Amino acid sequence: MTKRRGKARADTISDLVVRAECEGDTAALETLKKEHPEALGNYMVVLGDLRKATEDVLLDAFIGEDLPITRQGVELRLDELRDELAGPESSPLERLLIERIVISWVQANHADLVAATAMKGEAGLKERQHHLKVQDRATRRFLNACRTLAQVRKLLGPNIQVNIAEKQVNVGPGGRR
Repeated sequence: MTKRRGKARADTISDLVVRAECEGDTAALETLKKEHPEALGNYMVVLGDLRKATEDVLLDAFIGEDLPITRQGVELRLDELRDELAGPESSPLERLLIERIVISWVQANHADLVAATAMKGEAGLKERQHHLKVQDRATRRFLNACRTLAQVRKLLGPNIQVNIAEKQVNVGPGGRR
């Protein structure tokens, strides 16, 4: 409970989170730990998702907040891309690489757009060269991430299940059982 304007009031969980996260209030964090551990855990999952934070910052920088339909469309496309690349049973390593692919896909496409806009507009030679260099680097990062995922999948190989009579044999990559 805190006292504000002469009245005592119970802090809501969101008040405690704001005080702990934004104001560095250690007492609010301790209150969350003791009185609301499940809510704190939920907030930690959301606030600690660096992938989502990175994606949000990139989309804010590239799209902004003035185009909410475009932003939601891009977010949907990124989710589709993740699902398409992950397939039904991807390993944790594959999922990490897929996230790298998705982030670098956003960067590469943005670099393509900026370079194309510079070519179309009034940009000078140095500015165009700069945008082409950024585009090239973003494309290389994207292709590297794709190549690494392909290599990991090749090394993992297919898992094969063989049923003979009543015996089941599972053979994974490299002959593992």
